[in-house]
Amino acid sequence: MRSLLPGALALACAAAWALGACGAAAPRRAAPRFVFAPLAYDTAAIREPGQPAGTGSGFDPQRDALDGAQLPGGAEPQVASWPVAGVAVPFELPGAQGDNAVILPAGGPPVAIGAPPGAYRNLYFLEGVGGGPAVVDVGLTYAGGGAPVQQRVPFDDWCGGAGNLPAFPTADRVDAAGGLQPFGCGLFVRRVALDPGRRLLQVTAAADASSSGGAQVNVVAVTLQR
Repeated sequence: MRSLLPGALALACAAAWALGACGAAAPRRAAPRFVFAPLAYDTAAIREPGQPAGTGSGFDPQRDALDGAQLPGGAEPQVASWPVAGVAVPFELPGAQGDNAVILPAGGPPVAIGAPPGAYRNLYFLEGVGGGPAVVDVGLTYAGGGAPVQQRVPFDDWCGGAGNLPAFPTADRVDAAGGLQPFGCGLFVRRVALDPGRRLLQVTAAADASSSGGAQVNVVAVTLQR
């Protein structure tokens, strides 16, 4: 005696498809994999209230800084995510002690971003411009020879943003003496599309001198998506 009629069995298989029954596994979308690029920090762009600026250190030429106490989880180093096109992109926030951002030179030698070699779909900058906005020239060197692929990427004024909402907003900023100023500032996310069919070897970045106008262009974190 049959426990299921052929038609009922077909219905049961269709209903169980998502569970991997009837000899076929349900298709699954692989979760994106992310890699953090190490950065050689050279300025204290994030500080806590009451912490004065060091010589030549800050988020802008006036040595103001982002209020680290208002970042996710406070001023300690941490990993925090921000949604970009429906994907939660994680970033390594460096905390508010010591140097915690890289200044991209305007018109000078480009800065090498410590991207581990590999195939990636996207690169994400966590950035902000003190006195911006600005345009950044990004160079992408792939395996196989040939000249680096150049991309021009707009970066955002850390306390303006030109309509682009900050990923990690703060209600205040810290001035050079350590006091609070009531200016809404924050860090911004910019995506650079990569060629996933080629092995990325090196990433460089430099501020375009004609667009920055003496502003300070900062990178706080870089994340690559496989």
